[in-house]
Amino acid sequence: MAYQGRYNNGDRAKSGGGVWKIILIVILCVVLVLGLLFGAAYFYLDSKLNKVRQATFEEKDVSGQDLSALIGNLDDPNPTISISESTAPTEEATEETTEPPTEPDYGETGKIVNVLIIGQDSREGEESKLADGIMLLTLNKETRTLTTTSFLRDSYVKLADYRGHTCGWNRINTSYALGYSWYGDAGAMEMLNLTLENNYGVKVDANVELSMFSLVDIVDAIGGVDIELVGEEYTKMLEWQDQFNAQYEALGISWYRHVDIHEGMNTLNGDMALAYARERHVNDADSDMKRTARQRKVMSAMLDKLVSMSPQQLNELIDKVLWWITTDLSKDEIKTYIKELTPYLFDLKLVSNQCPAEGTYWGEMVELPDGLSGVLKIDFEANRRILQAVMNGEEVEGTTIQ
Repeated sequence: MAYQGRYNNGDRAKSGGGVWKIILIVILCVVLVLGLLFGAAYFYLDSKLNKVRQATFEEKDVSGQDLSALIGNLDDPNPTISISESTAPTEEATEETTEPPTEPDYGETGKIVNVLIIGQDSREGEESKLADGIMLLTLNKETRTLTTTSFLRDSYVKLADYRGHTCGWNRINTSYALGYSWYGDAGAMEMLNLTLENNYGVKVDANVELSMFSLVDIVDAIGGVDIELVGEEYTKMLEWQDQFNAQYEALGISWYRHVDIHEGMNTLNGDMALAYARERHVNDADSDMKRTARQRKVMSAMLDKLVSMSPQQLNELIDKVLWWITTDLSKDEIKTYIKELTPYLFDLKLVSNQCPAEGTYWGEMVELPDGLSGVLKIDFEANRRILQAVMNGEEVEGTTIQ
């Protein structure tokens, strides 16, 4: 049975976005600094962007693989309300229409920009990629609002039929794995984008893939994060300390990578910070609320370090972060995004959102090709309305303004 017991109802869900929100802060810092570099030294920016990996289509031979577990259920119906039905007006307008007011020139990227951040935890050389975190960044230039929408990875959705392949219902993160299995990085991004559009009416403008292990490098690059460890959290992190020290010893790097924590304030390295941020088994009563609280502590500790970094230190951080990025944007498109979006990062209101929203989903056991599994069934119409409100820059009940 594949069910892990992580969801019981629509009121207690694991957001799965905390770690990626931490990385988002670093991305914003990187974009801001790159934007300044754009105006200062064009050729310097050009050399920086050479470090970013370009997603490409690569048709793969999967004849020896059984992908049925990823393809999911083929006999479930499509969402009962289509995108066109859920967004179309219910009746014809009877009054004479007037010319819409002239909007400011928002440039090539337009008034609304949707960038999808995909977090994946596969290592170099592995043949599969499963989206560990899916977060949509929606910038509304008119309202100067950046909304981060975390998509719960156990969401039960209809996977997009993709390039001649018929797909069924499965968790949303399997869409990325399937696209990658068939057509590489660009295929993974394209198939996930189609799945989001078909189920939620969201059109993605650009994709950025990050490895979960980028957080390790980021924390190490800023000199670690200061976290207070007491009680059972300290006891749990001692287990991680022993595990990492054993790994460092086996790799022959314990002479400079050794971990030695104590009860109280500690400076955690990247490995320990990632373990702390993802930990949800401190004790039997541990909860997702406590886990997200730990993630906020890491986020706050990172911010404390970032705001005090010198331009040279930020430059070094950029060099480390860019190696972890894969995108479907060309170098020229990245330059356009940096040039047009950087001015909006100042005086920007940050809003945090979750999809499906609380009260619009429920846990249910379903029979998938690889066994009985717990998933989240969704009220798609309600979530389409919420996401459309996000695109319009409207306040949505249940979002968090930061």
